[in-house]
Amino acid sequence: MTRATGIRSYVIRQARPVDIPAIRAMQERSMWVLGGDFYAAAEIADFLTQFGTMDDAIVEEGHFFVAEDHRGAILGSGGWTRLRPAYADALGSRDAEWPSVRGVFVDPAATRHGVASEIMLRTERMPSSTEFKCSI
Repeated sequence: MTRATGIRSYVIRQARPVDIPAIRAMQERSMWVLGGDFYAAAEIADFLTQFGTMDDAIVEEGHFFVAEDHRGAILGSGGWTRLRPAYADALGSRDAEWPSVRGVFVDPAATRHGVASEIMLRTERMPSSTEFKCSI
């Protein structure tokens, strides 16, 4: 799907393993620039050192998307996975296999253009054909 905005056009597509370095660079830039208003630099640095931004296996699962502009630049990312995040133990989570949305980031230069919304729409539609366990 191609989406045109006031300053850019982009497509949402499945991420490929070859995209991982560009995805990571965009995610780290997003954390530093957009997260800087909410977290101290030391907190961001510690999080990135301990956990990074994403697990490469999410891309290989096939449920992870990127927004890509006409030049091939990654403007955003996100998807869903059944994999436990690296930070789950630190939060006290013991859930073994629960699908969750992960890795939703937008490049600071692409905010407020619907990038994350489009990625979330794609992410929400994809698991509709997959069975999930639910607890109430």
